Amino acid sequence: MNSTAVGGPPLLQAIAGPGVCSPLVISTPDDQRLTLEEIAQMALVTLSSQGNGSDQKSVQSRSNVENRKHFSCSIHSPLTTAGVTTSELHPHRMTYDQNLVAPFLNGRNGSPPLSGGSLQEKAAVVRKWLQEGGKSITALDCQGCNMTCIPIELCSLPNLKKLNASHNRLLSIPEEIGGLSSLVELDLSHNQIAILPNGLGDLRSLVVLKLNNNRLDSVPGVLGLLTSLKKLVLYTNRITTISDSICLLTNLQYLDLKDNVLKTIPREVGLLGSLIELDLCRNALTDVPYALHNHPKLRWLGLGGNRFVDTSGWVYKVASMFSPRDGRPHGINLKI
Repeated sequence: MNSTAVGGPPLLQAIAGPGVCSPLVISTPDDQRLTLEEIAQMALVTLSSQGNGSDQKSVQSRSNVENRKHFSCSIHSPLTTAGVTTSELHPHRMTYDQNLVAPFLNGRNGSPPLSGGSLQEKAAVVRKWLQEGGKSITALDCQGCNMTCIPIELCSLPNLKKLNASHNRLLSIPEEIGGLSSLVELDLSHNQIAILPNGLGDLRSLVVLKLNNNRLDSVPGVLGLLTSLKKLVLYTNRITTISDSICLLTNLQYLDLKDNVLKTIPREVGLLGSLIELDLCRNALTDVPYALHNHPKLRWLGLGGNRFVDTSGWVYKVASMFSPRDGRPHGINLKI
């Protein structure tokens, strides 16, 4: 299958909308190249199909496009092609191989040299290196590699203890992540993750999990299986609910939930017996669990930036139990 780059700012704006980076790559399974006229025709067919669809020319155009169905369109930035020209890239395999190669460019993570050769050749070198020496890898830094997925090859490293995949463009995490049985610290912060896989619950050795600055709308039950977890960072998401299974995290010491949209906190949070610090600042809370009142180990509780409705004054009492941290007072906004 071949890929061809087409340009022309007006055409790109018409098809893909404003702000699209060139080149636009169009591929067909029959190794044919689409002309600008054909691409424009496809755009017109898409627009006409949203209307009445009664125009005879639209029907004929749609018939022509059917002969080219299954074509795929991908937008690639020249900065993310790992030194490979656009014409060498398969629109599907390229994305995967690019994600595999990115953390190992320029000798990063102790990989062998990857200079020269096509993207597929570089990916083959990485695969061979991981197969032959994967058991010796204990830390992997994938931070800021512009990755859109975590290749499953990186989930088969039996002695990996630390994985940093922060500051990428990850939309999801593969189920195979559960194969990292020795993982102690996992940083997935600053991505676009909305759903967590069930495989995450297999990381029974995990002590630190950072998921801040993503798109999560809940604290799912699968996190309750991470019984070794001591630090859970979830600030700046879209979290509205917390699973009751969080009470199973009996070793959890630090829980950061600030800058979300929580309206309530389940009483199970107050039952986390090992909890030392709990940050609930800048949510939409109107109350906090009474169990926090007599918590045996909690040293700091962040409640600022909420709007509590407190008729008994008990929230005041809870807040007064905790001394300011780093010289900063508790910023509790109570609406009585």
